[in-house]
Amino acid sequence: MSHSRETDRQHTRGNGPFPRILQAVFLSVLLVLGACSEAVELTPEQKALFGAWNITKEISRDYGKEDQAAILSLLSPSIRADGHVAADLSALFVRLDHVRLHLTADSGMEDDRLGTMVLRSHWVLSGMVVGAKPGEGGGYLKAGECRLLVSIPKPGGHAVLLSISGDDFLRVQIVPAQKAG
Repeated sequence: MSHSRETDRQHTRGNGPFPRILQAVFLSVLLVLGACSEAVELTPEQKALFGAWNITKEISRDYGKEDQAAILSLLSPSIRADGHVAADLSALFVRLDHVRLHLTADSGMEDDRLGTMVLRSHWVLSGMVVGAKPGEGGGYLKAGECRLLVSIPKPGGHAVLLSISGDDFLRVQIVPAQKAG
């Protein structure tokens, strides 16, 4: 009786048609079950937490649009009352083109007693200095880490940034370029 290595390989690899058919059926069942599952509406509490977490995306979007009024609308009255914030934003958008803020929340902790959430975040701000000539090094890049205290919005409301601790992307100052003397 002859025994070949090829026969051993076929048995150890499981190349028969049955495992492939079983895999295809299993995958099809998963796809059908996934497609048939119903979308569940978020509760008002879940929507509020999602809204507080999403403030980082809203702020990033408004920086990209260089929309100072929209950014200020996401800030608490106490931050807006600090005239340096509005002045620094104005100077930033006058001195830089193509401003991008990548503000990302790494983690968050809810304080339901106070109706707030603390987001541990990091950010990268980039842009091009207005009027810079190619080869002059007109790119701008700054990064930092911060904690954001955000209000959890009531139904129909929106989250507001109450305070920033750590590196403050609202207070980035672009100093005028120094002339070589």
